Amino acid sequence: MPLTLHAAARAGLLTFLAVTAAACSSYRISEPRAEVLHPFSPIPTGFARVCVIRTYGLAQAVAFPTLDNGALVGATRGPTFFCYKAEPGEHTLRIQADEPTVEKLQAEGGRSYYLHETIPLFAFVMHCKLTWVSEAAARELVDDSTYEVITETPASEHPPDAIPYAQAASR
Repeated sequence: MPLTLHAAARAGLLTFLAVTAAACSSYRISEPRAEVLHPFSPIPTGFARVCVIRTYGLAQAVAFPTLDNGALVGATRGPTFFCYKAEPGEHTLRIQADEPTVEKLQAEGGRSYYLHETIPLFAFVMHCKLTWVSEAAARELVDDSTYEVITETPASEHPPDAIPYAQAASR
C-alpha cells in the first residue's frame, strides 16, 4: 500500500526527531528533589530571577542546555521550565542546540525575567526562537509546563547547583 504524502511527511519527521534525540541525549533533566527558585515568589534586591520556559512539544526528547555568561544554569526538554539567580549586570544567555541561540539581558536586582523558548516548525536544524514575556504571560506558560532541573551532564561538565547562580559579565 503506497504512503500518502501526509503519512510520508509524518514518518520522515518522526525519524528526524528520533535521530536528533539520540544525538542530544547527554543532558538529562527531571523534576527537582530539592528546593528550587519559584518563578513568582518575592525576590530580594541582591539578585535577579531568570526563568526559561519551553512549551512547545516538537523535539520533546531533545534537551536544550542554557548557559549564562558561560555557566550552565539549566536545560529544557519538551514543555519544561527552570529558574535561576542572576547577579545584577550584563548577561549573555546561550541556548545550546544544533544552531545555538544567543540572547542578551541587562539584569536588575529584585526583578524577574521570563524567556519563552519555542522551536520553529519543520526546522531541519534544531534551534530556538527566544522571546522575553511578561509575568502574566509567564504564569500562563508555566501552567502547561513542569519545573525540571539538570540531573546528568556530559563528563566534561558538572550539573548546576539546586538553585543555579550566574555572575554578571559587568555590573
